[in-house]
Amino acid sequence: MRLSGASAIAGGRKIDVGIRKRLVGSYLLVILITVITLEAILIAAVNYYYHNIERTLVTQAELSASFYEQYFAEEDLEQQAERLLGGFSHHFAGQVQIIGSSGQLIQDTSGFRLGQNMTGFPDVRSAIAGFADTWRGQDLAWQEEVLAVSYPLVAKGQTAGAVRFITSLKQTEETVRQIALIFVAVGLVVIALVAAVGIVLSGMITKSITGLKRAAEKMADGDFSVRAEKAYKDELGALTDTLNTMAGTIQRQEQLKNDFISSVSHELLDFSKFGDGRMELSRSPLLLPDGARLLTMPDGKPNNGISYGDLDGDGQNEATVVYEEEVGRERTLKAALLMRRQEAWQIVWHGEGSGHSLDYAGIRDVDRDGAAEILLGWSLGAGVNGLDIYEWDKGTLKLQDRKGYHESTELRDMMN
Repeated sequence: MRLSGASAIAGGRKIDVGIRKRLVGSYLLVILITVITLEAILIAAVNYYYHNIERTLVTQAELSASFYEQYFAEEDLEQQAERLLGGFSHHFAGQVQIIGSSGQLIQDTSGFRLGQNMTGFPDVRSAIAGFADTWRGQDLAWQEEVLAVSYPLVAKGQTAGAVRFITSLKQTEETVRQIALIFVAVGLVVIALVAAVGIVLSGMITKSITGLKRAAEKMADGDFSVRAEKAYKDELGALTDTLNTMAGTIQRQEQLKNDFISSVSHELLDFSKFGDGRMELSRSPLLLPDGARLLTMPDGKPNNGISYGDLDGDGQNEATVVYEEEVGRERTLKAALLMRRQEAWQIVWHGEGSGHSLDYAGIRDVDRDGAAEILLGWSLGAGVNGLDIYEWDKGTLKLQDRKGYHESTELRDMMN
C-alpha cells in the first residue's frame, strides 16, 4: 500500500491535489486579491482627482454665469465681454473663454483664436443650447490633454452665450502617474513578501508531511521498526507521535505473536489416516519449505492452521495447511491443499495469503450448495480482516469470493 497526495472529490471522481499545489494556489489567490484591490484603489484615486477638478470648474462656471445673470443681463454680451473675462478669470489660473450665442469665440484669456467657431466642441454646443456640459480631450493649440466646462449665460430667460473654463490635465496626469507607481511598488512588495512567506511555510509543512508519508509507506509494507522524525511541536508533530506510538504497539504485538507461533509451530508436518478420514501428526513426515512455520488462529490451539473436510465429494477428507515462509527478510503467508493419493498425501494446490497473520482457517459449506468451500481469513491488524473463499472446480481450487470483515461476529454471520 502506498500513501499518495491529498485527494479531492469532484464530479464523482477523485483528483490528486498535493499540499504544495494547494498552498501555492492559496498564495496566488492572495496575490490576485491584492492586485485587484490595488487596482480598484488606483482607479478610485484617479476618478477622485478628475472628479475634483471637474467639480471645481463647474462651481467656477456656475458662479460666473450667476454673476452675469444678476448684474450684466441687461448689457450686450459682446460689449461687456472683455470686462467679464477679467472678472471671470480673476480667481482662475486656467483658460477662460466667452462664446457668443452663435458659437463664435468673443474673448479668450490666451489672446488668440478670437472669432473662431467653437461649435465643433460638444460642450460648447450643449452650453449655447442652454445646458451645462464638460469635455475632455487634446487641445490642438497647447498640444496637451485638457478638461473644459461650458456653462450657458442667460439673459432675460434666453441664452445669450456661454462661458467656458479650461484647465490642463498635465499636472493631474503626473500626480496620477506617481500614485500608480506607488501602488505598483506596494503591490510588488506585497507579492514578494507573500511569495517568500509561502515558500518558507510550504517548505516547512511539506517537509514534515513528506517524512510522515515515507514512514507510513514503510509501515504499510510491514516494517514497523521505522519511526517518523518529529520536526515541530504542532499538529503534525502530534500526528507523528501518534504514528510512532501505533507502530511501536503493532511491533510489540507482532513480536509476541511470532514468539507464540514459533513455540507451537513445527518445521515438519506428519500425517497418517484415521478411520474417520482425518489426519494427525505421525511418523510419516511432510517436509515444509525451509524457513516455513505453521500458522495458528488467534484462539491459540495447536495446529489450528490445519483444516479438514471433503471438498471433491469422494468421501475422503482433504486438508488445508496455512504456513508462513520466510526468505531473507521477506515474510509470505501461504496456504496448501493436500489430498490422499495411493495411501500418500500430496500437495495439489498452493496459494499466497494477504496481510500479516492468519485470523481463520476452515472448510465449510457456506453457500448451502452441498459442496464445502475453503475459508481463509487474513488479518492486516487493528481488527481489519479479509476472507478468501475457495471452491473445488475441475481438479483445483478457484477463488469464489472475497469479503472484508472486522469482528469475529461478522465472520460468523458470513458463515451462518
